Amino acid sequence: MPYGPLAPGARPSSSEAGWLDQASVTLNGVQIGMLDLWYSPRCGAGWAGLLLDVDQPIMMGEVTVVSGDDRFSVISDPLDNETTDHTGVIVPGPGPDGCLGAGAALYEAGQLVMTAVIPCVVPAAAN
Repeated sequence: MPYGPLAPGARPSSSEAGWLDQASVTLNGVQIGMLDLWYSPRCGAGWAGLLLDVDQPIMMGEVTVVSGDDRFSVISDPLDNETTDHTGVIVPGPGPDGCLGAGAALYEAGQLVMTAVIPCVVPAAAN
C-alpha cells in the first residue's frame, strides 16, 4: 500500500492521481521509508514523493522524478517522518513509450546513507 498520494500545492488532487510504482527505502537491510511515483491522467504528468517511517531521525532527502527523454524535477529538503517530500510535476515524454521514473537519496551529516530507484514506467493512461 503506498503512503500517498500527497501531492502538494498545485499538484493534481489525490482523487485524480494514480500510483504507478513504489520502492522501499532501506538502510542496513531495514526499511526506513518509501519512494512513490504518481501520475495524473487528467494533467498528463507525474511526480515522486519520499516519506520516512515514523521512528526515523530527520535526514536530508533528495527526490527526483525523470521522464523518458531525460527531463527531471528534483527537490532537496530536511525530511522528517511526518512530511512527504514531493518533486514538481513532469510529463512522461513524447510517444507511446514515454515513461516516468524516480530516485531518492538520504544523507546524514552530509554523507550519503542510502538510495532508492524506480525504473521508468509507462503510465497506462498516457498511451
